[in-house]
Formats: sequence, structure tokens, C-alpha cells
Amino acid sequence: MLGFAIPLLILGAILSAIGILLLSPPPFDKPAVLLCRATKTSAGWTVVATLSTVLAVMSVSPLWDVAHMRRHAKESSADSLQRRSQMVEAQLTAVLTGACLVLIFVVRKLGLVIAQRDSLTTSQQAMLKQVEGLRNEYNRVTSGEQPKTGGASASDDTAQLKQQAQSLQKKLDEAVEDRRRAKADAEALKNQSRGLEKEYDRLLQENDDLKRKLSRHDSSATYQASNKRD
Repeated sequence: MLGFAIPLLILGAILSAIGILLLSPPPFDKPAVLLCRATKTSAGWTVVATLSTVLAVMSVSPLWDVAHMRRHAKESSADSLQRRSQMVEAQLTAVLTGACLVLIFVVRKLGLVIAQRDSLTTSQQAMLKQVEGLRNEYNRVTSGEQPKTGGASASDDTAQLKQQAQSLQKKLDEAVEDRRRAKADAEALKNQSRGLEKEYDRLLQENDDLKRKLSRHDSSATYQASNKRD
């Protein structure tokens, strides 16, 4: 059972590293954002779905082992110690599998939200430049700098520019609101990711504690068995 723990620890470390990169300020988060954006393609989503399915299937076996061993808990002391060791291993595998499965979707969602925020920022900057250009043109027209070839034509141009400026202002307001929502989603996911990383570290610490307790139990059982033989 412990044979699965090492690959799961490696996968968890990789996902944690990607999450830390996503929480880093630009431009350090670019590689992780591009990686998460790649999961929106058909090939990328196939990889994510396959990996998630494998982890979900892997989590069933240790959970079944834990439930089975709890039903047969009354055994001799030597058997009980061995069964406790097997239960610790099964619980460790189940916890690591579940943590990796959750991290996959949280890290992917966080990366996509950050990518959306960056896209909205770029669109907003381009729209601001366009609005500024229209504003300058509007000021030029209304200040009388245009050639006086016809008052009706100048009035039509002014009305058209006003309409375009209003339309762009509306789009700009919508883009600002979308960016605000995306930023709020990103902050929420960042906080959730930090909480998951803390929980992951706590579970690793509990695993180390369980291993130390198991080692002490093994030493005690070996010593008692040696005394009985003497």
C-alpha cells in the first residue's frame, strides 16, 4: 500500500508548486497560468479527467481496506499491531489521494480565474485607449477645429462620436465590473488554496506522527516477544 504513497506525495508536491506559482505576483505566475489555460483544450482536459478518474478509483481501495479492518478489529495482540500498521497505511493512501484529487480542481480553477482576470485587464486597457482617442476626437470636433464645409455634417459627426463614446463607456463599465468579479473569485480561490496547503501539511505531519507511534509499537512488541522467549 505504501508503494502508492510516494507517487502521491510527488503529485501533491507538483500541484502545491503550481499553486504557489499562481499565488506569486506577475510575471512569475505566467508559466502556471499558461499550464492551467492549456487544460481548457481537448487534450488538456483529457489529461485532467484521466488523472482525476485514476485518483478517484485509487481512493476506493484504501477506504475499503479501512472499513474491512475495522470490522475485524478483535484479534491477538501481534495480529492487532499488524492490522493497525495496515490501517495506518490505508488511511495515509486515502488522505493523500483525496488531497491530490481536490488540489487538481482547485489549482486548475484558480489558474483559469487568474487567466480570465489578465484577459479582462488587457481588454480594459485597449478599451481605455480607444475611449481616450474618441474623447480627443470629440473635443476636436466640438471645439470647432474641423473644416467648415457644412454645419449639418459636423453636427452628425458630433452626434455619432457621442453615441460611440457612450457605447464604449458602457462596455468599459461592464469590463470593469467583470474584472472586479474575477478578482474577487481569484482572491477567494487563493484563500481556499492556502487553506488546502495548510491542511496538506497538517496531514503530512499526522502521517509522520503515526509512523513514529507505529515504530514505537513495533519496538515494544519485539521487546515483549523477546522477553517471553527468554
